[in-house]
Parts: sequence; structure tokens; C-alpha cells
Amino acid sequence: MSLERAEELASQFMQEFGRPPCRFFTNWNFEQRADGLLYMTWGWDVTDATFNTGVLVLGLQKSACVWIEDGD
Repeated sequence: MSLERAEELASQFMQEFGRPPCRFFTNWNFEQRADGLLYMTWGWDVTDATFNTGVLVLGLQKSACVWIEDGD
């Protein structure tokens, strides 16, 4: 998928599900390092793919899941 298409889909998703009081969950852990950089690690795997990540959104009226995976 092209970067432009991925950005378009992400934008559409956030327009639909990105408004409060939604709660977001992901399988990544985010930590701010002492040097100011954001450090990310996998918290858990959902698929057997080499790379998999996603976002679960829970809202009062709607909920959604976007999951992306790729392999070597």
C-alpha cells in the first residue's frame, strides 16, 4: 500500500472514531527516553505475522478495530 493511501485511510478512521470520549488501546508500549526520544516495544502479538500492530477504539456509540500485519 502506498504511504498516501495509508495516510488517507488513517485520516478517515480518525474522523470517524477519533473524538472523545473514545478510549484507544494498542499492542505497543510507549516510553519517553531520557534523551527525549519515544521508545516503542511490542506488548503482545495478535497474529503469527512477523509484524502486527493495531488499534482498538471503544466509544459510547461505536467501537472499531484496525489491525495491520506484514511478513518477511
